[in-house]
Amino acid sequence: MSIKVFFSAFNIDDTQRKWGVRALFLLLSGLLVLALLFPIGNSDLTQAMLIYEKLVSGEQMVISESDYSVIINTFIYTLSLEFYSYILAVISVITAYCFISSRHPDRTPEHKKKARLNTFIACLFLAVIYTLLYSVAGSFYIIYAVVCVFLGMIGCCFISGDRSFGGSFKHGIRFVRENAPTCIVNFILLFMIFYFADFIVDILEQGNAYMTIVAALRAPLEVYKALVFGRMIGTIYVFGKK
Repeated sequence: MSIKVFFSAFNIDDTQRKWGVRALFLLLSGLLVLALLFPIGNSDLTQAMLIYEKLVSGEQMVISESDYSVIINTFIYTLSLEFYSYILAVISVITAYCFISSRHPDRTPEHKKKARLNTFIACLFLAVIYTLLYSVAGSFYIIYAVVCVFLGMIGCCFISGDRSFGGSFKHGIRFVRENAPTCIVNFILLFMIFYFADFIVDILEQGNAYMTIVAALRAPLEVYKALVFGRMIGTIYVFGKK
């Protein structure tokens, strides 16, 4: 796969539904900005961590009503973050499906129907796996990236409608093995770009920049990353060796 094809994945509105993608990008970015500026629950985890450390240490303590309130609000905040991650994972799955289907306009109505059904199933299950994976292994960036690539290729085999759920696992692993150089080079470059972009925003956040500025940068970045990742795995699946 050429460098030109690689960078084409960053052109997220290069599609027949150009204005639809742009509207979706702006809508999700706006909602995520609001979520960052006005979080649901308690976004300050300090109090919850103090309560947790006391419980783990075995120290005898009476959990007051205010402590319960802190725990519940922190849990609600954590759930809201998981929900946002899930929505972004769904966007990646749908983006991959749209790119793959646009490259095969001659498919039969039955095949297209199967592909749409598989995409719906993938949104329910694969996106949940992505979300849980980010919660558990998000700090282990390399491990998270590698597993995301494998899941992405297996997901593309499934949402394309070419294979059953079970057959997608076998073919997805074989696909990654046969296209290992392409997958390695492209996703190393992709995640390096993602990591650098996150690093810049983190510096601004730690440098006590205005929260509004940080949210205005981080929100569209996260949405853009979801769209680019979905388009990238779709691109590699379409142009790779079957």
